[in-house]
Amino acid sequence: MNIEQTQRSARVAVVGAGVGGAMAAYRLKAAGCMPVVFEAGEEAGGRTRTLRQGGFIFDTGAVGLLGSYTKTRDVAREIGMADQFLTLRPMGAIPRDGVLRYLDMKHPIRSFLFSDLFSLRAKLRLARVVRDVARLGQHLNYEQVDALVPYDVETVEQYSRRALNDELYDYLADTLTRGAWLAPGEQASVIQFFWTAKNFTPHMYSLKGGMNSLSLRLLDGIEVKFNSPVLSVDERPGGVELTYQTADGERSERFESCVIAVPPKQALPIFPQMISDQREYFKATQYSRSVNVHFGLSRRPTIPALYIMVPKRECTDVTTIFLDHLKSPDRAPPGKGMVSVFLRAEWCDQRYDTPDKNVIDEVLGKLKPYLGDLGSSAEEIVVQRWANCALLVKPGIFAAMSRHYRSINPTARVQLAGDYAPFSSVNTAVVSGENAAKLLIARMRTEGNIQPALAA
Repeated sequence: MNIEQTQRSARVAVVGAGVGGAMAAYRLKAAGCMPVVFEAGEEAGGRTRTLRQGGFIFDTGAVGLLGSYTKTRDVAREIGMADQFLTLRPMGAIPRDGVLRYLDMKHPIRSFLFSDLFSLRAKLRLARVVRDVARLGQHLNYEQVDALVPYDVETVEQYSRRALNDELYDYLADTLTRGAWLAPGEQASVIQFFWTAKNFTPHMYSLKGGMNSLSLRLLDGIEVKFNSPVLSVDERPGGVELTYQTADGERSERFESCVIAVPPKQALPIFPQMISDQREYFKATQYSRSVNVHFGLSRRPTIPALYIMVPKRECTDVTTIFLDHLKSPDRAPPGKGMVSVFLRAEWCDQRYDTPDKNVIDEVLGKLKPYLGDLGSSAEEIVVQRWANCALLVKPGIFAAMSRHYRSINPTARVQLAGDYAPFSSVNTAVVSGENAAKLLIARMRTEGNIQPALAA
């Protein structure tokens, strides 16, 4: 069999051009396959959407990368993006009684202990958090969940009221959970707090050129069919038949294998052959909806913090304020600023269909205690709505995740990828997309559909 015949037989479909799908397609191409990516929308990147407008570069989905995203960092270096992958030493801030308390996250423990954010009584209780996070330590990662199941029995609020105190719940546990995930502490699993506390490392990363630049680079040289929503994926003996919508009607194509890398509620109807444990987990998943607002400003706020996490006691609705111009020099023109605002899930649900002007006016009012009146300095404003923003991680979900992982058939022609286990993040999507591709590559290599010399 010559190389041309081999590549034809290893034609693989990838559903979704977000980070997970892009990662899978990149690995498949590197192994000698011919991936074809199907994207329902007009652009790649999924929830790492980047919008260029008025000289500003708006990250309207994921706004940053935690320092624990080592897989994402390594992949960026591998594909020649090392100079775009910026390391930040962020200064954070949490308001209390209307005053911002700054936290040097280069030294998080020291910063929390010496900050006047907490009383002495609360600081003494912080040792319990450190102990519990250390106990789970190595299990709080991006690839396995079995060891977490026994601890996934209470909410962040229940744990905090039992093991900490009201002050630490209000200004740490709930603030961190809703700030990072838009997840209310009274609903979120305590594992989400532990995971965030461990992985909220002393530095963050940012991508010069915008958050979607990772997906764009991964997909470089790969065929992507935009505006092509997939209608069905049918796994058959010897191949996979994929049906998708085009401007001229439905079309079906045959592939050797397929990766489905879209949110669970989108994956369910297009792949009815999904294994029962995976299907049950996908049915049970819930994502928060987000209405986030981004401001391009004629002048920069003087606040030195990269982000402000707002406790519910200080403002019910605002969860996080991100000062994007501090992420990279290309986000805003010289001397100008950029601010992204994220709000609690319930607020977003209630205003998901509210006109942009009403949303903007309300958000500007909520920002005044922290940034003053931004209305007169706002040159560009973007309101972004996400129907599937972040996975809601409620107590009991890790048992379902575990069953989902254990049910994966490594020899199946259709593999699943996405950010739905264990936590919604760019790094989760990168790991998941790579793992799905590896399973397909291993099977095709065994069947001789990829030449050994190409199966790197």
